[in-house]
Amino acid sequence: MAMYISSHSSQKVRHPQFAGIDKIEMTFSPGSFSVADYRQLDMTTRQRAGTNVPPLLVDGHGVEVVATKLHHNTPGGTTFDIDHRGLFVSMNPSKLATGHPFELLTEPSKLMEVGSHVLSLANAVGIDMNVHAGQLYRVDTTKQNIMDEPVSVYGQALRYARATRMNRKEYPDGHLVHNSNRELCFYDKQKELTRKGKGRAPLTVSVPDNFLRAESRIMGRDTVTKDMGCATFGDLLNIDPIVLARVYGKNMDRLLFHPLNAGQQMSISFAGDLAYIHDLATRYGKSAWKVYERLHGTLSLLDAHGGMDGVERFLWALHDAGGVSRPTVYRRLAQLRHDVNERATLDHIRGQRSVATRLEEIRHTFTTIPNAA
Repeated sequence: MAMYISSHSSQKVRHPQFAGIDKIEMTFSPGSFSVADYRQLDMTTRQRAGTNVPPLLVDGHGVEVVATKLHHNTPGGTTFDIDHRGLFVSMNPSKLATGHPFELLTEPSKLMEVGSHVLSLANAVGIDMNVHAGQLYRVDTTKQNIMDEPVSVYGQALRYARATRMNRKEYPDGHLVHNSNRELCFYDKQKELTRKGKGRAPLTVSVPDNFLRAESRIMGRDTVTKDMGCATFGDLLNIDPIVLARVYGKNMDRLLFHPLNAGQQMSISFAGDLAYIHDLATRYGKSAWKVYERLHGTLSLLDAHGGMDGVERFLWALHDAGGVSRPTVYRRLAQLRHDVNERATLDHIRGQRSVATRLEEIRHTFTTIPNAA
């Protein structure tokens, strides 16, 4: 399989590549930063009727700034926002480090240079802070690969991977699973970069076909600290690239390919098939669901219900109707996931391409821990 390796990275790795750091958001509490002259920043003031806007801060000239928000957006996408909660900084380390539209920063130690650059951007508009002390609020880690088939084919396969306690959205060129603290986003990087739009500069580089990017987004201070073992920007620049890749792979594997045994009851009407299973129960007793599965076959069953998500909803509806027990729902879902993996092995032996083999290809590409060459 072809693989894209960043020409900007000094790391030469075997498949799959190290995870890159694609986005960082961090916060600084009031008193941990200063503003030399508020007039160098844009100001927003929103006042509710009958209320007064409290002072936001006192700048270096002793001026008490009465505003809701001060902010500054740089041409390169780094943003600085100040409100009553403190300073919020957002950046794309990969773009800042490489100057390239899709190269990835895969060596966290290079964040030292990125941090210095961000500080210079802040100082240019009178903001000063200790970048290394910034509290991490969001970290996006990313891998990308040139796949054997069009990205849309893999998006269809992802319907069969069930992310427990995660919401799911499908787009023409992407697939997103998310909750309030974590997101996994797969999308066609070529289409994203070549999409025409107002104000978009034409690309000066060639973008490969079948270029799939997979982003693992971790949000919230506690979640970032728990998942990555990093609380500050300074912690992150000292993380080992192998550890970063392990965090990325673990999050994707557990959230998408090996979800926890947890579910929720849903009252959804599948009247025809539910009635049919109840009829099977009069003839086969507790084996009714197994007979129903056998009549379909694993992949046909998933097709009939629109993927693993649909099968899970159906099983919980069957549970609500008294057709199966809660432990049975968990066991059958676990067995279905196992069967999909086994089907991938069989299809691989036969040299066939299927939903199962594509899911295994995605999993292998994006969750395997790399080794330095």
